Amino acid sequence: MDALEQGLELRRQGKHAEALPFFQDAVQNEPQSYSAWTNLGEALNLNAKYSDALAAADHALQINAQYAPAWSVRAHALYYRNQEDEALEACNTALNSDPDLPDALTTKGMILCSQGEDQAALALFNRALALRPNFPDALMGVCMLFLMREQSSDALSVANRLVRLYPNDIRAWRSKGMAHDLLREYSEAEQVLREALRIDPNDVRTWTLLGTVRANAQRFNEALEAINHALAIDPNDTEAQNLKDQISRVKRGRAISTVGGVAGEVGGTVGVGILVGFLAFLKAIWDAFLDVLRGG
Repeated sequence: MDALEQGLELRRQGKHAEALPFFQDAVQNEPQSYSAWTNLGEALNLNAKYSDALAAADHALQINAQYAPAWSVRAHALYYRNQEDEALEACNTALNSDPDLPDALTTKGMILCSQGEDQAALALFNRALALRPNFPDALMGVCMLFLMREQSSDALSVANRLVRLYPNDIRAWRSKGMAHDLLREYSEAEQVLREALRIDPNDVRTWTLLGTVRANAQRFNEALEAINHALAIDPNDTEAQNLKDQISRVKRGRAISTVGGVAGEVGGTVGVGILVGFLAFLKAIWDAFLDVLRGG
């Protein structure tokens, strides 16, 4: 089995970190293969290395500018770099060449989902799943859509399906953790995220999500421990740092509000029990939540 075949087999198992070196070896072995560069770009996307994925996709397109899967990889990387207009353009280029490309359909669905076009997004996810049954990215798109709609039970159902199908894919476990959090099942959410960390103990997004869950449960000191763990792994992770800043402000405000006798609880998109006056924190929690889900 050559390097490319080994990488593809590990990817099928959801072992994305283990697969990456094999795709890197494949482009070393065949530097003029646009297919090898595209597979490397997809592997980099799955490991949240979006700038490197974009470079790999562009390299593939320099060799073959008409290769639809490379445009799809480019779209995926651009989307997660928050360059949605360029991502949508790349998706459309891919789909003009291959209207039945599940990856491009899914990425376009994610873009439309983030723009509030829920029905159009769901149609694209379903089309991708019809073309490639149990396609994990499309299932995660459906899960994200349910989370955004606050359909927590539906989100959990999809997440459970993902975990059954792809037990080694950390994104499946994160999705399940988010669904439990939205159901205010914080202990279940933490247990699920602990399972995710067994797959990759150094996954920054999972540690950030664990901090989010603990903050939603008003366990702010433990939330900061998780966020600090994320920042020890990647000191430049902006989502973790922003969440840390928000939690620190809430902790300071909580002490003042409690003394002043105005402590209270508010409902919200994700968090519950967040004190009155900290809706900005609630929004930050939700933004971080979606970023963790989208982050691969």
